[in-house]
Amino acid sequence: MASGTGIVQWKKRILIPAWVVRIVLMVFTLTIYGMAIKLLYEDEYKTSPAMGVVIFFMLLVIGVLLLDLLAIVLFLRNALRPTAFLVMNVVQSFFWVVVIVIDFVAIAKGTGARGIWFPILALVSFLGLLIYSAQQYHKQRKEAQRGLYGEVRNPVVPVNTALKSTAYPQLAAPVELQASPPPKGAAVNYHQVRQV
Repeated sequence: MASGTGIVQWKKRILIPAWVVRIVLMVFTLTIYGMAIKLLYEDEYKTSPAMGVVIFFMLLVIGVLLLDLLAIVLFLRNALRPTAFLVMNVVQSFFWVVVIVIDFVAIAKGTGARGIWFPILALVSFLGLLIYSAQQYHKQRKEAQRGLYGEVRNPVVPVNTALKSTAYPQLAAPVELQASPPPKGAAVNYHQVRQV
């Protein structure tokens, strides 16, 4: 990446498999919650708070899936920036952390622990891209700052005049560039300038 251009080299071998796994997990989750809504609708007692919770959670999962689709579209248009990608992954990972905390609270209250593996698997898949997006974000920030250095004070110039003038004092020419006596002997032929 060139300094200051903001172009990031995303690795397809990391992004595409992670997106495939995440989209499959989200579609599976939406299918399960669709079946849960169907069962709740057919329930003769029709507990509407349970239906509302399932629908709300399903809408959040759709939001997470839409963020993934947005990242894919931005990637395909070569407009995916590390800051936006990091924010998307933080939001998605935070969602799954909250789901796991809710599951642990439900387990502590006495429900079964059979379904805890799925949110943990989903969180692991989201943490992978969160780490990658954080790495790319920090890499872009480092490279954007590369080559932008502040003024350096010349140690030869006294401190009080360094602020007034940035001109460096004239030093004597190096020994190699100073006039030397003309060559003698065989070196005369070697150092002669050809006249064309």
